[in-house]
Amino acid sequence: MPQSPYLLYEHIVQGQFQAEVVANQFADILERKLVNKSDINVAGSGTMVLTDNQVRDFHLNFSGAITGNRVVEVPARNMPFLLENSTTGAFTVTFQVEGGAGNSLELGRGYKAWVWSNGTNVFDLQREQTEYVSDVAATYTATPYDRIINGDTSGGAFTITLPAVVPGKNILVTSVGAATTLTIARGGSDTIKGVSTSITIGTQWQAVLFVGESATNWLAFRLTVA
Repeated sequence: MPQSPYLLYEHIVQGQFQAEVVANQFADILERKLVNKSDINVAGSGTMVLTDNQVRDFHLNFSGAITGNRVVEVPARNMPFLLENSTTGAFTVTFQVEGGAGNSLELGRGYKAWVWSNGTNVFDLQREQTEYVSDVAATYTATPYDRIINGDTSGGAFTITLPAVVPGKNILVTSVGAATTLTIARGGSDTIKGVSTSITIGTQWQAVLFVGESATNWLAFRLTVA
C-alpha cells in the first residue's frame, strides 16, 4: 500500500473499499502530529529507538528512572517535535536520529526543547534563534548553541569542555564564583591557540573569549569584567 514519506500514512487508492476509513485515520494521525502529547517511559540506560507509531506524536515527554546515560533515537525522516525531559536520575538524555551520525541534542532534566529532525541532524530551533546563556556549577560540556557560559566555582573547581570549533563562532566563558580554578578544555582533537592545551581562570569575574579561527582551532582572549 502506498504511504506518505514521513508519517507513513496509507494513501487512498482508486476504487478503494471504505476509503472514508483511511481518510479518518489520516485525520487522526495529522492531529497527533500537530497537538498530541505522548508519555514515553525511557527508564534504564543505553539506546532506545522510538517506533514509527511513537514518532507520530508532536509532544514527546520522556519519563521514568534512568540508571545511566540514555540515548533516544528517531527514524531518519523529516519531523518536528516538542521534547520534554521528566526523567529522574543523575544522567543525561540525548535525542538523535537513528544511528547517531549527525547532530544530537542533550536535554537536561526538567527542560523542554522544540526541535526539527531532517533525517540526519537534530536542530534545537529555539536555541538557533537566541543567544544562549548557560549558568553552570559543575563539569559541563558546552553545546553548539552556547554563547555565554557563567561558571560558578563556589563549590569547587571544575572543567568546561568547548564544543567542536565553528569558524567565526564566539563563546564567552566567565568565572562568577569564588577564586577557585575554572578550567576550559578543548573538545576532541581541536586546539586552543594552535596547541593541545586548556585555559584556566583563577580570578572571580575574569573571562575568556573564544573565537573559532579555523575548523579545528580556537583563539582565546583574556578579559576582565569592569
